[in-house]
Amino acid sequence: MQHLSNRLQGLQEELQAEKATAVDDANIKRMRIEHRYSKPRLPMPTDDDRVTMLAEQVAVTRKELSELIAAREDFEEQSTKVIKAVENHINLDLTVEKRARKDLEAKMLKYADELVVALRDDLEAEKKMRMEAQTVYHQTLEDIMEISKNIDLEAGARKQQEINIDKHLCDELALLRDLCDQVSEKRNALEFAFKDKLDAEFLALSLELEKERRLRAKMEADHQAEVDAEIELISNLVNNNTTKAEDEDLAGGADRAGGRQPQAVAAGGAWQPG
Repeated sequence: MQHLSNRLQGLQEELQAEKATAVDDANIKRMRIEHRYSKPRLPMPTDDDRVTMLAEQVAVTRKELSELIAAREDFEEQSTKVIKAVENHINLDLTVEKRARKDLEAKMLKYADELVVALRDDLEAEKKMRMEAQTVYHQTLEDIMEISKNIDLEAGARKQQEINIDKHLCDELALLRDLCDQVSEKRNALEFAFKDKLDAEFLALSLELEKERRLRAKMEADHQAEVDAEIELISNLVNNNTTKAEDEDLAGGADRAGGRQPQAVAAGGAWQPG
C-alpha cells in the first residue's frame, strides 16, 4: 500500500507539472498575441488594410486557439490513459495482496495445527517424565538418608581431626613466635649497626662537601682576581691608545696650521723659515 501511495503521489506530481506546462504554454501564446496586437501600426492605414489586418489576426488567433484546444484534448486523453493504467496496476496489486493474504492465512492455520500437535506431544512427554521423576525422587530420597548418615560419621571424624590440627597448629605457632622474636632481635642489632655506619658515612661526606666548597670559593676568588687584572690591563691599554691618538690628532692639527702660514707670508712678503 505504501508503494501504491508513493506511485499515486508521483503521478499526481507529474499531472500537476503537465498542467503547469500547459498553462505556461497558454500564457506564452497569449503574450505573443498581445505583443502582436500591441505592435505600432503603420501611419494612416486605410479601412481595407485595417479589415485585412484584423482578419489575419483573427485567423491566427483561431489557429492558435484550435492548437491549444487540440493540445488540451491530447493532454486529457493521455492523463485518462495514465489514470486507467494506474487503476489497472492498483487492482492487479490488490489482487496479488489478497492472494498473498489468503496464502498467509493458510500457512498460519497449518502452522497453528502443527504447533497444537507438537504441544500435545510435549505434554504427553512431560507426563511420562514426571512419573519417571517421582520414581527417581523416592530412590533419591533413600540415597539422601543414607548419605546423611555417612555425613554425620564424617562430621565426627572431621571434628576430631580439626582438634588434632588445632593442637598441631598451636605448637607450630609458638615455635614461629620464638623464631620471629629471634629474627626481630637480630634485625634491631643490624639496624643499629647500619645506622651508625650511615652516620659515619654522612659525616665523611659532609666534610668532603665542605672541603670542595672551600676549594671552589678559592678558585672563584682567584679567577675573579685574574679577570679584574685583565680588565685593568685592557683599560690601561685603551687609555694609552686614546691618549696617543689625541696627541697625534693635536700634532696633525699643528702641522696643518703651519702649512697654511707660508701662503699668508707669501702674500705679504718673503717667508722666513722658523
